[in-house]
Amino acid sequence: MSARDYQRMLDLTVAVLNSRQSTLPWPLVREELGDVLDSHAKVLFASRDWPEPDTPVPCPPSTAAVDVRMRTLDETLHKHPLVRHYRRTGDRSPLTDREFGGGRPWPDAAAQSAFERAFAADHHLALPLPAPAGATHLIMLGRSGESYGDRDVEFAGRIQPLLAAVVEHMTHARRLPAASWGEGPEDTLDRAAEYGLTPRETVVLTLLAQSLTADTIGRRLGISPRTAHKHLENVYRKLGTGDRLATVLHAREVGLLPGR
Repeated sequence: MSARDYQRMLDLTVAVLNSRQSTLPWPLVREELGDVLDSHAKVLFASRDWPEPDTPVPCPPSTAAVDVRMRTLDETLHKHPLVRHYRRTGDRSPLTDREFGGGRPWPDAAAQSAFERAFAADHHLALPLPAPAGATHLIMLGRSGESYGDRDVEFAGRIQPLLAAVVEHMTHARRLPAASWGEGPEDTLDRAAEYGLTPRETVVLTLLAQSLTADTIGRRLGISPRTAHKHLENVYRKLGTGDRLATVLHAREVGLLPGR
């Protein structure tokens, strides 16, 4: 993969982090990733809680659709050998069916046949993303003809932290506290923008209000302590404050944080 391809994914990451929406644009992420890795087939698999090995997974909202093809994927993807591998081992490295022993047998031949018809791809690459305990999120890519090679897997590994940072950020953005009753995360982001705060800095502000240190905030967001400190410096500067307590109090006064 070229530096240009990596820059393309980096630009996507920056755009999402600076967006004032509180939900992750999965279709855009899938399309960009599919284009970069030359994959015509792509689907997001998001299971909130893993069932027993051979129990069907409830249809996730990200892929639930009237389209019969999508319903088929919802019903069969959890039986894919790669998905079962992530489920049972906790491994989070990008893998292809080639790396996985050339494609291990499915536990259900009928499910395998249905999935292959719906996914319409000879070769598969799975890219796991952060998820709550007991759940799994991954993007499954597929293409026909040339199989995924070592460079494809290496590139997937390089962009995985970028996508992981986006997921972690959006997880916190969806939980942004509303300063007034009846408002949502988008209202908080809009109000913060009036003070020049970016969505990323707004998330950092809410974590700061929980008495978290810069190091802990960094761990929560998957960023370095140095980057977390930089975000805090920007928040202090834009709000005209000099420490955590003054910042939190001022943010409550101007409606960026809810009062106690």
